[in-house]
Amino acid sequence: MSERHIANETKSTVSVEDYDLGSNPGHLLRRAQQVGVATFSKIVGMDIRPRQFALMITVSKRPGLHQVDYMRDVGMDRSTISDVVERLEKRGFLERRKEDGDDRTANLYVTTKGQEAIDQTLPFVRKMEQELRNKVPEHLQAPFIEALKAIAESD
Repeated sequence: MSERHIANETKSTVSVEDYDLGSNPGHLLRRAQQVGVATFSKIVGMDIRPRQFALMITVSKRPGLHQVDYMRDVGMDRSTISDVVERLEKRGFLERRKEDGDDRTANLYVTTKGQEAIDQTLPFVRKMEQELRNKVPEHLQAPFIEALKAIAESD
């Protein structure tokens, strides 16, 4: 069955009056992501952005891989990760090293300056994470994180 056919079939069975945007998982995830980014900016600041921090800490924990090897872990496509790597490299936080004699690829490493930035930023990231968790009732925090992981790892 084609997507268009499914859309047409759904169109005939769902009314606008019955539709609740406030129960739409995609809409709620987007809104929650907006809150997450705003909270990150408020507590951590704008010196390091959430995607940059995610890549830096991932490279720090698993250094020496090619940037495509980090894509799934940080949830970035090839174009986005290339842009983030370039920005972090310009700031002196990451470096690319050509290894294995292949000039087409380079492996990523966090520089000393980058590790210092991670170390300075991490306490604020922890505070931001706690503030976000506090928006969810305590008894729902663990299942909430598990549900987010299930969605994030489903692709």
